[in-house]
Amino acid sequence: DEPVRIVGNLMNGDATNRDHLNGEALLPDLPADACIEVPCMVDGGGIHPERVGPMPPQCVAYVRPAVDTQALVVRAALHEDRDAVYHAVMQDPLVAARLDLDQVWQMTDELIAAQRDWLPDWLDTASNA
Repeated sequence: DEPVRIVGNLMNGDATNRDHLNGEALLPDLPADACIEVPCMVDGGGIHPERVGPMPPQCVAYVRPAVDTQALVVRAALHEDRDAVYHAVMQDPLVAARLDLDQVWQMTDELIAAQRDWLPDWLDTASNA
């Protein structure tokens, strides 16, 4: 029951968070369905996230591409679409800064092959690209 401050990963627009924050998202600059890291107090009554936004525009510009890339990965998984996995990897700012499109395809193929034992069967289907 002793309060402790942590950094927690939670959904930006989680209804339980909104109750604590008068109906507002924790980071109003990001989508409600984004998983975010924010300071939280944890005690015997649960996890109590702290609202930390709005963020300065330069921070939003830095974080938003990562959120969008993660959303593309989720979409690929939900639709069981291997090509969409490649598209998500292409959008990652660090990947785009270092690799051309052919290298992205190759790297993604290699990553899928290396992790084969832990990935779903729909990824066995070769890409159409």
